[in-house]
Amino acid sequence: IHSTVTQFIAIFKELHIMVLGVTFVVALCAAVIYLVTPEFPVHESGIILISGASTGIGRHAAEHMAKDGYTVFAGVRKQTDFDSIAALKNPNFQPILFDVTNHESCVKAVEFLKTYSSEHGLPLVAVVNNAGISRRMVAEFNSLEDARVVFETNFFGMMDLTQLTLPMLRESKGRVVMISSVAGVFGK
Repeated sequence: IHSTVTQFIAIFKELHIMVLGVTFVVALCAAVIYLVTPEFPVHESGIILISGASTGIGRHAAEHMAKDGYTVFAGVRKQTDFDSIAALKNPNFQPILFDVTNHESCVKAVEFLKTYSSEHGLPLVAVVNNAGISRRMVAEFNSLEDARVVFETNFFGMMDLTQLTLPMLRESKGRVVMISSVAGVFGK
């Protein structure tokens, strides 16, 4: 029994040393990651572009950020939605007409933002990719054309807008925010 207890104590000491070693390595890795991770400023003012902001989450986010003092450009596709936001006459909440599935319209919108940013001395601090559509169909019954339309809006449109705005966001150390749907997880 004495030799078994002695062996157990020896094994316990070895495990204890191994656990301390692993803990040290994990702590060291965490410290290195913390030290090399760049800090990004939290902007308290600037321009925010939100796509798909005519209704729902996009509209609510745009209104909320405008109340917080940001200059928000609410991306809309329809003139009626543009007019509805413009009628509010809120200088912090302005509509911008563009369609994420149309590259030229995205380029035009970003060029407008560059000019506005320069004229008002405000950086673009965030792009919120909120525009999205759903066909609410099971994949086996979805036509390829419907799938292409969904991907053009939900993936390629977001990618295009992000690529066009990245130079301005890098300059301001701004953010890209992606909004998605749980339908992507549950696949209705």
